[in-house]
Amino acid sequence: MAYVMVLPSIDQSESFGIVLVESMACGAPVIVSDLPGVRSVFENGVTGFVSKVCNEKDLAEKISYILNNPEKQSQMSQACINLVAKEYNWNIIGKKLFDIIAH
Repeated sequence: MAYVMVLPSIDQSESFGIVLVESMACGAPVIVSDLPGVRSVFENGVTGFVSKVCNEKDLAEKISYILNNPEKQSQMSQACINLVAKEYNWNIIGKKLFDIIAH
């Protein structure tokens, strides 16, 4: 199991990242660049962290924090699993898709 998933990006058009949901479903907290599309997928400080764009020091600090704080990593891991189960389960996604098609 991965302890953390890191998705750095400088592309302002970065959209919703399914890889974030897949990683969280496996219990891996995420660290993402501070961009609108990816920020919408998780809770900063709860299921992962937002890192400043093009700031490798900030990114490294957040990675180190998770790797050096196993209790916090474990809490975030469980929060990730819970968030995905609640927000991205088949019933929720199916209903959203149905609503899009129906309207």
